[in-house]
Amino acid sequence: MRYMSEIPLESQNLIKEFLAQQVAEEQEREKQKQACKRVEDRMIRKPMTAREVQRYAKDLGFSVESGKGRHGIHLVSADGRECPLPVHGRGRTLANGTQHSIMTFINQNGASRA
Repeated sequence: MRYMSEIPLESQNLIKEFLAQQVAEEQEREKQKQACKRVEDRMIRKPMTAREVQRYAKDLGFSVESGKGRHGIHLVSADGRECPLPVHGRGRTLANGTQHSIMTFINQNGASRA
């Protein structure tokens, strides 16, 4: 492998520009990832009803279908993955662990994720 001193000056400058651009892009990706994580963490921690979870899932590209079995509603992602959504009457909120697992599923499989 050539040493940096053996590479022409123009090529050295191009290499330095490329590396600086890569570092800047990585920093921007990390910043966007942290901003998304903060929003997702807030949504996971806020007590929500099944109807609010449905609305959030639809905003991310999920379809809501009636299911068979114990839970009457399933959230279906664009790639066909399903997650049952228990619906409690009278606007009761979901249990913390149930809500956390459903919101994690939504955030990992949402269509708007790039």
